[in-house]
Amino acid sequence: MNQEMELLVLANILMFSTSSVYGYHLKSETVMPEFYAPLENLTATQGRDVQFTCVVNHLGDYRVAWIKSDSKAILAIHNRLVAHNSRLSVTHNGHNTWKLHILNIQKNDSGSYMCQINTDPMRWQLGYLNVTIPPDILNDDEGISDGYQALEGGSIHLRCKATGEPEPEVSWKREDGKPIVLRTDKQMEFRDVVVSENLTLSKVNRSDMGTYLCLAKSPVPPIMSKRFTVRVNFKPVVEVDKDHVGAPAGRDVKISCKVEASPKATFQWLNNRGEPIMPNPRVNITETPINEYTTDMELAIKSLHKRDFGEYTCVSENTIGRAEGKIRLIEISLPVHSTRPPPYYPPKKEKELPNVHKHTPHHKSTKTPHKSSKSHNSLDNNDINTDIQSTSISQSSSNENYNSQSVTEYNPKFAYKPNNGAVLSSSNSSLHEFIILYYSVLLLSRVLYTTTI
Repeated sequence: MNQEMELLVLANILMFSTSSVYGYHLKSETVMPEFYAPLENLTATQGRDVQFTCVVNHLGDYRVAWIKSDSKAILAIHNRLVAHNSRLSVTHNGHNTWKLHILNIQKNDSGSYMCQINTDPMRWQLGYLNVTIPPDILNDDEGISDGYQALEGGSIHLRCKATGEPEPEVSWKREDGKPIVLRTDKQMEFRDVVVSENLTLSKVNRSDMGTYLCLAKSPVPPIMSKRFTVRVNFKPVVEVDKDHVGAPAGRDVKISCKVEASPKATFQWLNNRGEPIMPNPRVNITETPINEYTTDMELAIKSLHKRDFGEYTCVSENTIGRAEGKIRLIEISLPVHSTRPPPYYPPKKEKELPNVHKHTPHHKSTKTPHKSSKSHNSLDNNDINTDIQSTSISQSSSNENYNSQSVTEYNPKFAYKPNNGAVLSSSNSSLHEFIILYYSVLLLSRVLYTTTI
């Protein structure tokens, strides 16, 4: 500091001595130096490079100096650097422009800078440098190795201190997007964001477990964040979906339970004899984490044996306590279904038609003496009976054919094949109908002929 004051005094002596030496010349000048443009204010982030530009017209034999006005430190005179700072430099374009360069600016570089001309009275102008610093979160939890934790019903205090220029705003939110629960003696409040350096979680329960984010934000990017892990400890709780599960022998079965515990617990299944169950080719045990404190436990058994039925126990234990849930595996019987095919009833065989001789048509004969009506009627009746018998046979054959036809019409696209290999089809049915019609007409004609005689 003393050296800077000495330099300031020395610079003033040099300036005033220069004015006295060239006093006659300066007084004779009618045009005095003037600033062409004001010195700009600069804002930059820490670590950047900046420069102040001072433009002076009609400088003549006067000198330009750079001074850190808030500390009164002389930085440079004309094009010669005075301050011992490797990050500072001055340049002159040979005409009317002088520049002060500051490399890798730091927080202590902030303040006002003066471009000064050694006139009488002295002429000067000021520019301000504002050095901004991105937010940074201090590490205040070096002594905490196991995170922030408490028993259910207790309290947890979180603190987050941030620095920066300008001073950042500190806020809290949950990483999983759930609201933060603030509990008091009389009420419970849910907030998505809590703006404060300190966060107190009172009367905590397992739903408060998770990761909390401390966010430090300011107009200077980026936004900084820090993760805080909150743990709430409690004894295990075991829940079973079904306390009775039924399955038949020989089938596969799965039983499960849900366990909540913090800190992390150990899990195991006990069989109906109270013995721990170990995985084997028929038995598989899986553990599926759901969240920080919930785990699904599943026991799968393949090809159930008689000895597998009974009570199973899902057990969970941690440093705070132990809990268990019981499931009873019950054998059930499946209904018996017959695998025998339905009985087969072959259709009736078609009866063969009798070999009926064809009747030749009657021709007119010579008149003979009439016989007695009794003998005549007797002969006619015999003939008629013969015809009626033939007709009955035909009708019986027709009925048999109708029965056979009704079987074949069950599926009209295919012909039915009886055991004897004969095939009944629609063409055979038409033939039988024609025979019946033929004998019916023949019988009717004989009856009419006899009546006529």
